[in-house]
Amino acid sequence: YSRNANRILAAKKLNCQTAHVLSLLIDATKVRCRVLADIGGFEATALSRILGTLEKQALIVRQRVKKDNRAVEVRLTQKGRRVARECQAIAGQLQGDMLAGLSGDEMEKLSRFLTSMNLQMARTFASDKVSSSGRLPAPPPKPR
Repeated sequence: YSRNANRILAAKKLNCQTAHVLSLLIDATKVRCRVLADIGGFEATALSRILGTLEKQALIVRQRVKKDNRAVEVRLTQKGRRVARECQAIAGQLQGDMLAGLSGDEMEKLSRFLTSMNLQMARTFASDKVSSSGRLPAPPPKPR
């Protein structure tokens, strides 16, 4: 999926990571960088690099928060909103292509499996299994 998506997105001078950030911003007026990093699963330095790329292409604008000069907010430009919609359409097409060969029964099983995974992730992140840094603890060693 990523290889095909990156190949298609390259025509727009984007990749899966930059498209993911655009899609996270599409429904928001503005988002603080720290929140964007958390919901997108990015390290702060990686997000900063991605935002720099998007800013150079005039797809986003970064601005310091007036009441907290340490914080930075990000918003899509008009061009960024258009490109984000195009990225969502590309993702939808690729996902449709991936699922096209599945039977109804297979689609139902996949849906149940993904729902189960999503619920488990929600329980994990709602519990104390996640440290204050947002990282999961290392898995226990495998028995020998």
